[in-house]
Amino acid sequence: MNTGELGDGTDRTIAYLDRNQQRPQQQIRFHTSDRILEFIRRSQIPILTINLLYALPKTRLWERLAKQDRLLLDEIKESNLKFLMPYEKVLQIWQKCILTAYESKFLYDRFNYNFEHTYANRIKPPLSRARVNPQKIGKGFNIIGNIVWRVGILGKYRQTFWKMVFAKLKTGDIESLVNIIVVSHHLIEFASECKKGEESASFYSQKLPQENSSHE
Repeated sequence: MNTGELGDGTDRTIAYLDRNQQRPQQQIRFHTSDRILEFIRRSQIPILTINLLYALPKTRLWERLAKQDRLLLDEIKESNLKFLMPYEKVLQIWQKCILTAYESKFLYDRFNYNFEHTYANRIKPPLSRARVNPQKIGKGFNIIGNIVWRVGILGKYRQTFWKMVFAKLKTGDIESLVNIIVVSHHLIEFASECKKGEESASFYSQKLPQENSSHE
């Protein structure tokens, strides 16, 4: 999903994803941050890449924007597009989406949905010595210890964390639970870094992260 272009694809995107496993052939555009977040809530997708659109040379997007005189070739910003919305407004939308999507409870709620409706359908390979051995078991206990210390004790969202842990321990699916916690922590920390201006709004941004300012 890319913010900054006009358009609203929430309803048709949900309908497409309900019917197909392949990615949409065309880019889906959303008009406002609220519509993006509504799509996230309704689709229950836990992990998303939320970027400002960046045009790469020798692509159809680059060619189209060049014809429309909407490429920024001399300015170093998070994106090289002349958005239809004001640039600062686009950055605000991006940050709102990142901070909301990776807020601990909202993120855990989406993982919880997938835990109950998706993960149970995964193929479970049989146990083997390659998967279960003293080295792997020791590594697993080390990971769990770090999780308890860094998230369960020191974490700012530890109440949300323990609520999830106690609910999911009853299922016995420790592997999925550990995966959820580790990935969630990474995403929550990433959102915090975005708020501080330590991460770029686009993976292709030519602007160094330390040059970014917080757009609250």
